[in-house]
Amino acid sequence: MFGQSLLSGAFGTALVPGDNFMSHRYIGTAANQSITALNFRPDLVWIKDRTTGYSHVLLDSLRGPDSEINSNDNTAEYTETNGLTAFTSNGFNLGNLEYSYNKLNDNYISWNWKAGADTYAGLFNGSSSLIAVGSPIPNTDTDVSISAWVKLDSGVSSNMHITGTGITSAGSEAPFRATLSYVSANTFKIFALRQVAGTYYLAGTGGLNNVTINASTWYHVVWSYNSTGRKLSTFLNGTAIDTDVAMTTSGSSVNDSSTVIGSFRSTSGPFFDGSIDQVRMFNTVLTQTQITSLYNETSGDNTTLNFPAGAGCIAAYTLDNTANDLSGNYNGTPSNIAYVKPGYTGRNNDGTIESQVSANQDAGFSIVKYIGNNTSGATIGHGLNALPHTIVVKRIDSTGDWIVYNNDLGATKYLLMNSTAGAYTASNVWNDTAPTSTVFSIGNYAEINTNAGDYIAYCWTSKSKYSQIGTYVGNGSSTGPIVSTGFRPTWIMVKRTDSTSWWNIQDNKRDPVNPRIHVLGANDASAEITSSNYAIDFNDNGFQILNSFGDWNASGGTYIYITFA
Repeated sequence: MFGQSLLSGAFGTALVPGDNFMSHRYIGTAANQSITALNFRPDLVWIKDRTTGYSHVLLDSLRGPDSEINSNDNTAEYTETNGLTAFTSNGFNLGNLEYSYNKLNDNYISWNWKAGADTYAGLFNGSSSLIAVGSPIPNTDTDVSISAWVKLDSGVSSNMHITGTGITSAGSEAPFRATLSYVSANTFKIFALRQVAGTYYLAGTGGLNNVTINASTWYHVVWSYNSTGRKLSTFLNGTAIDTDVAMTTSGSSVNDSSTVIGSFRSTSGPFFDGSIDQVRMFNTVLTQTQITSLYNETSGDNTTLNFPAGAGCIAAYTLDNTANDLSGNYNGTPSNIAYVKPGYTGRNNDGTIESQVSANQDAGFSIVKYIGNNTSGATIGHGLNALPHTIVVKRIDSTGDWIVYNNDLGATKYLLMNSTAGAYTASNVWNDTAPTSTVFSIGNYAEINTNAGDYIAYCWTSKSKYSQIGTYVGNGSSTGPIVSTGFRPTWIMVKRTDSTSWWNIQDNKRDPVNPRIHVLGANDASAEITSSNYAIDFNDNGFQILNSFGDWNASGGTYIYITFA
């Protein structure tokens, strides 16, 4: 089919380090506060309380700002509604939750990375969200097709309306209602209703096929109504589900021509619960070729109204931080809509398992979400368009260690970021197969690939004058190895691989003066430690180890590092 990702800088724009990675210190207030010091909207935010021994928290734009995982343990993802409440254009917002986020007078550090391009979807809250779009669909008996990308929230157990009516009268019906009709957990029928001059027609759900629609996964759905014979055809991910199902009269209704996206009616609901993206409305019956084109629509096509060419698109809503219609004729009025990234264009089919990817190719960083299949040799598209040098994978729907790939260790070994242990050897983790510029390989190890398991991965590759992932050998001296990077580091993480050690992190925001001696461990919840045992210098061309501590510089010890300018 196709492999695509949300890309930032895909055409080689100049890489500015501070526009792609930044560290930031702040002080907890135990009250809502906004962090506004970044030069970009972050996609990965890693927060640590320096004063108190609370867990590290990592939050990203694929999972959502309230979905927390902790680098220092193996617990599953959980929701913190008053922790980090939103990613913003220049930082993030914090709620009043103390602990790992915002404890009164505690010192905090956040490390922030930018991933994919700023392309969004509309997030509908399931209780009050909708977009009123006027009357793009006439209530006369004409052909109509609706195309939309949808991603349901977890726990959905009711009908999900993509389009409905804009008035609230009890008998009112939309000129065309596009609905996922709930059957049972993860099972729906693709249902539609067509109003014609006060009479509405529907295809009895008993004559429609069931489809499986899982939460947190993007699906492309098409409803196509043929006014000749009043027949409905439906499609899921480009494949026909129901073909020419007869729609029969089912009573009369208010003669209404107004339409909303995301609700049954404009105030009474029920309301869509999840994300909707790239809604298109047509005045034709779409062909299979046109539906295939819509399923394969890329971000480059999103802002073209006449797509597919000649298909008769009369209104299109990219929901890219706006509810406006591409034609300008039916601009939407949003109510309680949030815009979140990435949208459906983060889908990546480079591997044997479809992934959701937000990739910043210029800066060599991507976030990857996938569902496991317990198959050795499965591959996952990572979106970097370069060989990944570090991959960190965490199972998020259940307990699971943080599994780390490093290119210097190779694909026969792995590390655990929530552990001090040295490298392990196993063939069922990376399948003894090195990643390529498009995919990484996985075995059937449960921590990385169990059937229906939900996983998040963070991938980095070295970029000249911005980031470097490498290795050095310790000499056991207080005048330790000098590592050349070609830039002045602002952040570094070091791990010994041939023996036990912390995942030691230093940066120039917590400790702006050389030698730097303030350390946090990604694997440990302890408060910040200040000790000359950890002394290192950042210089204009790299860094030098200035201690003989085993975590940094044992004689003959092997160490990996990742550092950013």
